[in-house]
Amino acid sequence: MISNRIIWIDFVKAIAIVLVVLGHSIQYSDVNFDENHLFRLIYSFHMPLFMFLSGYLAGRPNNIQFNFVLKKFRGLVIPFFMWLIVF
Repeated sequence: MISNRIIWIDFVKAIAIVLVVLGHSIQYSDVNFDENHLFRLIYSFHMPLFMFLSGYLAGRPNNIQFNFVLKKFRGLVIPFFMWLIVF
């Protein structure tokens, strides 16, 4: 069976997962974790990295799920802005 996975994305996701675990370990082991430079460094980019990778994969034109994601995006953004106007 031929896999169509992108190896470098799997590698980056694995590193990001390890960094999340490390960040949570620092958070639960250090009372002043917010002053820890490693904690602040990890938390400055780990979630945006996951969002970037997800967006990269969802936005690929040959991805079957692109239309599904676009439909869900429209279904969430329109009500969001309607409620934003109301409030």
